[in-house]
Amino acid sequence: MAVGSVFEMFLTTFGWHLYDIIWGIITSTGLAYIPLLAVIIDNVITPIQSQDAKSASVTSLRRLEVDIVRIIIMMVIAVSPIFSIQYGSVSLTNACSGGSFNQGDSGTVLDDIFDPTLISGQEAKVPPLFYLVMSVSGGINDAFIASLPCELSLRQVSQEVNTAVITDPGLRM
Repeated sequence: MAVGSVFEMFLTTFGWHLYDIIWGIITSTGLAYIPLLAVIIDNVITPIQSQDAKSASVTSLRRLEVDIVRIIIMMVIAVSPIFSIQYGSVSLTNACSGGSFNQGDSGTVLDDIFDPTLISGQEAKVPPLFYLVMSVSGGINDAFIASLPCELSLRQVSQEVNTAVITDPGLRM
């Protein structure tokens, strides 16, 4: 997985490791099932308040089927950590220098602070949606940075700004 800075490279692994710990606490205490319980209660009470008992049971059952499936899919895709990010798998590539390095060999003081013993050799886990978003946004960011010129000519930029003409009469005012 690609990132944009040295600090982001180390905090990506550490932050998702903390998320994995918090998710473990939430699931082991049963707090992760509170939204499911709230949907069940809401889908039973609301139809009973607005209809007679026989038609309310059919409405409740239909609403429960849809909402429970929706919550399960949401939990699997966006909340439950599934994909693992191992220490050292996050990398940073400098566009102009062409150098690429992973966690632990960046040559910064962060190598000593965020070493593998900090997370006891464990791997951080990420929900699929966030893994996809981080991968795609990292790739787009890398492509954008790679397309920027490494040497910026201030004279050329000044010339382009001076010769720029605004054609929209509303913007000229």
